Amino acid sequence: MSSPKYNKIRLCAFRLKHNLPAKNFYALKFPETVKDSLKNLVAERDSRPKDKVGIPITSLNEALRASIPGLIYIGKIWDKNWLYSPVEIPIDKLSVIFSHWLDTEFPDEHPNKRKKGITFDQRQAVMQQLSNPNNFKWEMVTLETELWKKYANGTANITENADGFILLPDILATQLSDPNLKFKLSDETIQFYRCAPIEGAGAELISWPPLSYTENKHTYYYSIVLTLKVQTVPFQPYPQLQCDMSIRRWCSRNDTGLLPGQASSVYIRTKLQWGEGLNPYGYTEYFQVAPLVWKGEPKWNNNLAGLLAQFNPLPYTPEQILANPTQALNFSNIPNICVTYKDGIIPGHKVGKGLPPTNRRQLAEQIALLLKDDWELIEDERFNYQINTKQSAQIFDLPKPDGTSWTMGIPKRKKAESEEQFKDRYDKFLKKQELERDKLKSKYNRYEKLLIKQESERNTFHKKEDETDEEFKIRYDNLLEEFTEKLRSESKRLCEAIRNCIGKELTIEIWYINESTRDALIKAIWYCLGLKTATTGIHNFPDIDLTITIRTQEIGKLAERLALSTDKTKKPNSKQREEAIKSRKAEVAKTVNQMQPVTGKVGVLVELYGENHWKPEWTDPQAAIRLGFAQEKIDRVSKFLVPEHEELRKEYEKAAKDKGRELNRREQNEINELQEELPQKAITSFLDLLRSLGVQIAPPRIVIPSAILPEPLTYVGLFLVNRTSKTSAHGKQQLIPVMVKMRSDSQTIEATFNGLSDWIPYDEALRKINSKGTSITGDNNELKKEIKGFIKRMLQSKELRGKDTLLLCDAQNIRRYWTWLQDTQISQEGIVFGTESPQLMPKLRVVRVRQDGETPEWYALHDQEKQKVKLFDNLLELEQISVATEGLFNTNSNERIFLSIGQKSNTMPKEKRDFSKLDKPQLHWSNPAILELVVACIQPKDEPWHWAVLTHELRRMALQYKDTLARPIVLHLAAQMGDYVLMVDEDSSEDE
Repeated sequence: MSSPKYNKIRLCAFRLKHNLPAKNFYALKFPETVKDSLKNLVAERDSRPKDKVGIPITSLNEALRASIPGLIYIGKIWDKNWLYSPVEIPIDKLSVIFSHWLDTEFPDEHPNKRKKGITFDQRQAVMQQLSNPNNFKWEMVTLETELWKKYANGTANITENADGFILLPDILATQLSDPNLKFKLSDETIQFYRCAPIEGAGAELISWPPLSYTENKHTYYYSIVLTLKVQTVPFQPYPQLQCDMSIRRWCSRNDTGLLPGQASSVYIRTKLQWGEGLNPYGYTEYFQVAPLVWKGEPKWNNNLAGLLAQFNPLPYTPEQILANPTQALNFSNIPNICVTYKDGIIPGHKVGKGLPPTNRRQLAEQIALLLKDDWELIEDERFNYQINTKQSAQIFDLPKPDGTSWTMGIPKRKKAESEEQFKDRYDKFLKKQELERDKLKSKYNRYEKLLIKQESERNTFHKKEDETDEEFKIRYDNLLEEFTEKLRSESKRLCEAIRNCIGKELTIEIWYINESTRDALIKAIWYCLGLKTATTGIHNFPDIDLTITIRTQEIGKLAERLALSTDKTKKPNSKQREEAIKSRKAEVAKTVNQMQPVTGKVGVLVELYGENHWKPEWTDPQAAIRLGFAQEKIDRVSKFLVPEHEELRKEYEKAAKDKGRELNRREQNEINELQEELPQKAITSFLDLLRSLGVQIAPPRIVIPSAILPEPLTYVGLFLVNRTSKTSAHGKQQLIPVMVKMRSDSQTIEATFNGLSDWIPYDEALRKINSKGTSITGDNNELKKEIKGFIKRMLQSKELRGKDTLLLCDAQNIRRYWTWLQDTQISQEGIVFGTESPQLMPKLRVVRVRQDGETPEWYALHDQEKQKVKLFDNLLELEQISVATEGLFNTNSNERIFLSIGQKSNTMPKEKRDFSKLDKPQLHWSNPAILELVVACIQPKDEPWHWAVLTHELRRMALQYKDTLARPIVLHLAAQMGDYVLMVDEDSSEDE
C-alpha cells in the first residue's frame, strides 16, 4: 500500500504570532436606572411581575447595528460595556433611535391583544432618561490581547480579559469589509459586508453583490458567507480564530411562496445620512436580519423592519418582496432586501449547497496574506499508524451497483495521453526512480541491480494509446468478475452476521406508497443478501440455519397527516398532540394485527411523503408511526425513506397536464436522475434497518501492531436524548441519558437508559425507551445531579466495573450537565462528578469528541506537487490541495488532541481537485468535517494516541457502505435512540 501524498492539513483557523498591540475604543454602559425603568414599562405592557420580565433589547441592538456602521461591537446591556466605537457617537443621535425603539416596542395600542398599550407620557418619562447625557457617557477603554492566563488544565483562559477576545472577530470583520478591499473567488472579484450572525457569538460577513447562476433562462443568486469566532481547545495554551465558509442562497424567482408557518431570514442593508462624524473611517453598511413568516400572508416576525422604516421606509411590502425578490435585491443601490432561500420554499433554487476546497483555500490564503503580520494559519500533520488487518475486524465493503441496472457500471474507455500528460507522467516516473537510487547508494550490490531494473523500466515506458476493443473487454470482464465475487462474499458475511446477531428468523416488511419504491426495496434486500430471486416470500439459507421472510403492505391512510390543525396560527396543545399520536399508534397496531402473525424479529421499511407534505410540522406522522411499530406486542423497529422521484413526477405531470402538454426533456431527466438514486437509497435504508436491529458485521476488534491493548475491550457511547418543548412531538421537554455498549470480542450490541437498571439488546432498547425511559426533571442543579448520577451508576455497574472500558462522550450534547467535559474543566488526571478532585476510575479511559461549528474547516496539502492560485491580483505557486483526504491528524505541541477526518461521502461529486463553485454552481458540495478527539483521562501506562486511533477506527465499523460515520459507532447508535422518543423535526438550516 503506497503512503499518502497529503500528509498535512491546513485549518481555516488562525493563531496569533505575538501579542497584538493594545487598541483604544470608546465604550458605553447601559445605566442601571434606565434598565429599571424599562422593566417597569415591560411589566405594565405584559401584565407580569417586574422580576419575571426582560427588556426587548434585541430590536434596539439590531437597529443600532443597521443604522450606525461605525459601531464595532454591540454586547448585552447586562455586560460591563454595551457599545464599542472608534469615536464617541453623540447621544442626541442615539436618542433618535431610542425614541423610535420605544414607540415601536411600547405603542399606544399594541397589535398583540394580550399586551397593554403604553401611553405617550409613560414613554416620555423613560425617554428623558435615555436622552440624558449624564446617564450615557462614553469612556475610553484599552483592549489588550496580552499573554493570556491558563486554566488549571492548561487551556487558554480568555475570560479574564474577555473584551479583548470577544471583540476580535468584529474588529477583523470590520477590516475584511473595508470598502477598498476586494477578494478573488476563482477569477471573480467579490467584496464582503458585515452582517448579523444567525446564531451564537462571533462576527459574520457576506459577499455583495451576489454571484449568479443561470439555468433555463432563470437566474439564481447566492453569496459567500464568512463566520469568524474565537475558540479554545482543551489543554491548548492559546485560543484560535476560526473562519468558517459557506454559501447563502437568495430567493430569486418571482412569486416566491412560503409554506404556512414557514419563516425565512431577510437581510436588509439600509443607509442613514448621519454624516461622517458617526463613521469617520468609512466602514461599509451592515446587513441586519428580520424574519419573514407566513401567517395567512407574509408578515415581519419581529419589530426590526418596522423600526428601520421609521428612519428610512423600506420601498417594498412583504408581499411585494416575495412577488419579485430580484427587484428587492437591488444590486446597484441601497436598500438591499435579500430573502434567504431554504429548502421547502417554492420555486426551488438551482444553486447547490456548499463550497469546494479550492474556493475555501483561496479565501483562507487571501485572509492570511492580509493578516500575515499578526496571524498565521494553523497546520496539523498526519499521524501515521498501522492496523493489523488480518487480526482486526474486516470492514463491511459491499460494492455499489450502478443505478437501476443493479450491477457494476460500465467503465470509461481509456483514452490516449496527450504529449503534455505523457511528459508529466514520465517526469514523475524519473523522480521516483531517483528517490529509489538515493535510498540504496550505500548498498553497492543492491544498487547495481536497481540500475539494471530501472533501465529496463525506462525502455518499456511508453505513451498510452487508445484502448482497443479487445483490451477493453478483457479489463471489463476482470472488473466484473471482481465485482461479482466481492458482492457474493459480502452478502454471505451479512447473512452470517444476521444469524449471529438476530437468530434463525428475520422478517422484513415493506410498507409502501408507490410500487416503484416497493420494488426497489425488494431488490435492495435481494442485492445485499444474495437471494436467488428478488421476490417476496420465504428465503432459506440452510447452510447457516437462517430464514428471511419479505412481505409487503400498502401503507394507505397511515401515511397521511395526523388529525391536527393545519392552521399555523392554531398550534395544538400537548394533550391534542398526544391524542393524535395515540390514535395513529392504534391504527398501526390494528393494521399489523390484521396481518399474518410472524415469529422472530421484525424490521419495517416505511415509505412516507416528503417534508413539504407536513406543514405545519406537527402533522408529520413519522414519530407516531415509528412508536406505533415499536409499541408492546407489535415489537418492530423501523426505517423511513421518501420517494423523491415519485413526488417530482406527480408535480411535473400535474403542471404539464394543466398546460395541455407532455413532460419535457428537462423534467423527464430530473425524474430519471432521482430514479437512478433510488437503488442506493433503498440499500442504505435496508442496512440502516439491520443496524437498528443490532446487526454488526464483525466484533469491533482493532489491533495496532505496535501497541499492547487490553483484550477484550468494552466501548461505551454516552448520549443525552434532549427534546425541548419545541422538538418534542407532544410539546413537553424530555431529558433521557442513554448508553450503548459493544465489546471487541462480540457482535452483540446492548444499551441502557435512565429508567432501566440493566443492559438489554439494542433493538429492544429502541422499542422500550419511549415507554420505559424516565425523563429527568427539575431545576438546572437537579438536572446535573441526576444525569451525573446515571453516568456514575452505570460506570460502576457489574458490566463495566473493573473492566477495560473506553467511554466516548459528545461535548456539545452533554457538557451543559456534565460540566467536567467543558474545555475549562476537562482533566487528564481523572473524571469529576461533583466538587471532588479528579479521580481515575480503574481501567476506564475517556475520549471526548466534538464537531460541526466548533471544529474548523480544512484543506489538505500535497507533500511535493504545486498549483497556481490567484491571491488578490497575484498568481502564486502554492501546495497542491486534494478534493478530500482521510486520516488522523495532530500537532506536536499537544499529544492529547487529534483531528479525525473520514472518507469523502459517496454522494459527493467526482470532480477534479481545482473544481470551483463557479464551474458548476448547481452541484452540492459537503467536505468531510473534522471530528476533534480529546484524549482526556487514561490509565498511567497508556499512550494517548492508542485511544485516539481506536476512536477514529470506530467511525468505520458500521454496517453500511464505506462512508465514515460522523461519530464512532457506539456514539452513533446512542444518538439514534432519540429517534424513538417522541419528537418533531426542527426547521432546516439556512446556512449551507
